[in-house]
Amino acid sequence: NITAKPARPPFSFRGFFKSEIFRSIAYIKEIIMKFYHNSVVYITGGSSGIGYEIAKRILSKGAIVVLFARNREKLAAAQRELACDQPDLLKRIGTIPLDVSDPAGTLKAVTLAAGTYGSPSIVINCAGIAYSCSFESTGYELFRSMLETNVLGTRNMNYAAVPLMKQKGGTIVNVSSLAGLIGTIGYSAYGASKFAVTGLSEIMRIELKKEGIHVKVVCPPEVDTPMVRDESKTIDPIAKRFKVLGGVLTVEEAAEYIVRKIPGRSFMIIPGRTARISYVLSSYFPGIFRGSMDILFTLFSKKTA
Repeated sequence: NITAKPARPPFSFRGFFKSEIFRSIAYIKEIIMKFYHNSVVYITGGSSGIGYEIAKRILSKGAIVVLFARNREKLAAAQRELACDQPDLLKRIGTIPLDVSDPAGTLKAVTLAAGTYGSPSIVINCAGIAYSCSFESTGYELFRSMLETNVLGTRNMNYAAVPLMKQKGGTIVNVSSLAGLIGTIGYSAYGASKFAVTGLSEIMRIELKKEGIHVKVVCPPEVDTPMVRDESKTIDPIAKRFKVLGGVLTVEEAAEYIVRKIPGRSFMIIPGRTARISYVLSSYFPGIFRGSMDILFTLFSKKTA
C-alpha cells in the first residue's frame, strides 16, 4: 500500500507577511527589553508627567531608576506608586530631591546617586517649567527662571553625568518640545529655552559620540501633563489655538513612543504623527509654513476679538 503524502497548503503572501510582521515586532520588543534591562537610568522631573510615565515603563523592562525632582513628598509618592507594594521593585527605585537649576546641588546629587545606585547608563532630562504669555508681557524674572530650569538645568545634569558615563558609554535624552523646533505664539521664553535645548543636544551629539555616549532630543507636541494643566488656567486663547495645531497626546502615548525610540538610531524623537508632519512642513516649506501661521494668527485674532 502506498500512503499518500498530505497535501501542502497553498502559499499565501498574506500569511507570510503577517508572520514576518509578528516576528519583527517580537524582535524589536526583545531589543528594547535588552537595552533597558539592568540599566541604571537617571530621570529628572521624574515625580510626575512624562518622566514618571517613562520610569514606569522602563522599570517593567528591568531597569534601575533614580528619580530627581524638587518636591520630596511627590518623589516619595511616585516611588510608592511605582513600586506597587512589591519589595523587589522598590529596591530598583531611587529618589533624590534636586533643583536642577542649582549646579553645585546637581553635582552633589549625581555623585550621591552614583555612589548609591551606580553610574548612569541612561540620563533622561525631563525637568522643565512652562508658562504662556506674549513677549511684551514676559518680565525679566520669568524669562530668566525659564532659562535657568529648562536650559541650565539640562546643562547641569549632563555636565555632572557625562564624566561618569565615559568609561562604559551610554545614552543621554534631552526633552525639548515641538516649540523648540517651530516658533509658537505666546511662548517667547519657553520657546527660546526649548530651541536652546535642541541646539545644545545637536552639539552634544557631535562632541560625545567619540566617547560612546549617544545623545538624543525629544520634541513632543502638547502633552496632557500636570504642568500643562496648570498652564492652561492662564494661557492666552490665541496661543491655545496655535498650540494644538501640532496635535495633542496623552502622557501615556508620549512616554510609550519615547521609550520605544530611545534604543534606536534616531537623534530626534518626535512623538505624534501630526507633530512630525508639522515639523516636516516647516522644514521643507518654511516660507509657506510661516505665511500659513500669519494667516491663522489673523483669523484667530478676529474670532477672539
